[in-house]
Amino acid sequence: MTRLANAVTARVRNNSRQRRCGVTLLSAALTLVGLAVAGTPAVASTPGNARPATLIPGSDRLSSVYCTASTDCWAVGVRESQASALLNQIVHWNGQKWTAAAAVPNPAGTKMGDFSELVAVRCTSASNCWAIGSYDNPTSSGVQALHWNGKKWGQTSTPMPGGTGLGDFTDLNDVACTSASSCWIVGDYGNDGLSSGKTLNLALHWNGKKWFKVTIPNPAGTKASDVNFLDTIRCASPKDCWAAGSAGIESSVSIQVNEMLHWNGSKWSEADVPSPGGILPGSTSSIDSLSCTSASNCWAVGSYGGESISSVELLNDALHWNGHQWSQATTPNPDGTAVGDLNELVSVNCSAATNCWAVGSIGSTSGGGAQTGEVLHWKGTKWTQAKAPNPGGTGSGDETSLDSVRCVSQKDCWMVGYSKNGNDPDLNLILHWNSVKWSAS
Repeated sequence: MTRLANAVTARVRNNSRQRRCGVTLLSAALTLVGLAVAGTPAVASTPGNARPATLIPGSDRLSSVYCTASTDCWAVGVRESQASALLNQIVHWNGQKWTAAAAVPNPAGTKMGDFSELVAVRCTSASNCWAIGSYDNPTSSGVQALHWNGKKWGQTSTPMPGGTGLGDFTDLNDVACTSASSCWIVGDYGNDGLSSGKTLNLALHWNGKKWFKVTIPNPAGTKASDVNFLDTIRCASPKDCWAAGSAGIESSVSIQVNEMLHWNGSKWSEADVPSPGGILPGSTSSIDSLSCTSASNCWAVGSYGGESISSVELLNDALHWNGHQWSQATTPNPDGTAVGDLNELVSVNCSAATNCWAVGSIGSTSGGGAQTGEVLHWKGTKWTQAKAPNPGGTGSGDETSLDSVRCVSQKDCWMVGYSKNGNDPDLNLILHWNSVKWSAS
């Protein structure tokens, strides 16, 4: 029996993905404990390949950024066409400006209702990158792994163990590479059936020729209603990788705990990691991002929630690996720690052991509020709040979402996400760090 087999939990899929698809953090948090925000429908668990809430035509959102050099960066996400199709978005930085990539594949098609979205990008060189995500249209759905060969983006075949039947799903959530012939994708797969649905961890490996499924633990178990999903993966070396997310069991009460797995070069195994949200009904802990500078220095970030119905907040979570164990670090919570306060970190990147950035968002648009970006900085001793532009504004319904951060050096970093003012279309958000301040690009 696995160590989480007796835990009572419920799945709330990747909060960062929910936010990108227009689901507010507050409604997601309150759904965990069976409450609903006034005027806001409760958020239900949905298949990973389900299309997001329709964006306003002309909307653009970026989900992930990666750089091989100061003159070579890629950012990926989703955009909505004037024909109301959600399409893959890929933009490139050449050292002087960002431009849209030409001829980006859209496996779902480009008609009204078609949906293709990229959620993560990773490169080993200027001529070798991977971008992953999902697609869906009225007749088919699946996952996508696009490859950049230095000249164009093309589709590659990937396993889809979740199947294609009613309620079946396969999610690809993150990608990491140690060389052009060794990459990992993590995610989850299963079935969303109300009485028999289950979610299992997914790990795919690229050997330079093809993607294939690798055996991986499922800490919550593999029975009906068991829930395991991996949101992030990073490797310090080919024989030292971490994958993290959440695990639990769907039931009438809701508890979600952190999940951490380790690759030693030959197999994946479970690792102990704190779950600061606890295991009482209504509590949640989730890891959304990892970054490693060496085998003895890694950071994981995410969020954790209240332990009872009377405590429905989300707090920042930062966990550190020192080569021996994972431990929780103290972080600011800019939105506060009272009921209804929301702080969520969704991405972390370290250019050195003494220089890391973690980004996310605070607040909620529910009830006429605003969601603003959140930036924390690690200088080797503690996490502190940093200033950054908030183009979405602070009025009712305004949003600024920071979804990914990547540093080329301590003096050269990028953040991407989106911003919107009220009911206006979402706009790509790209911020740059020049060693002095963050500014819009």
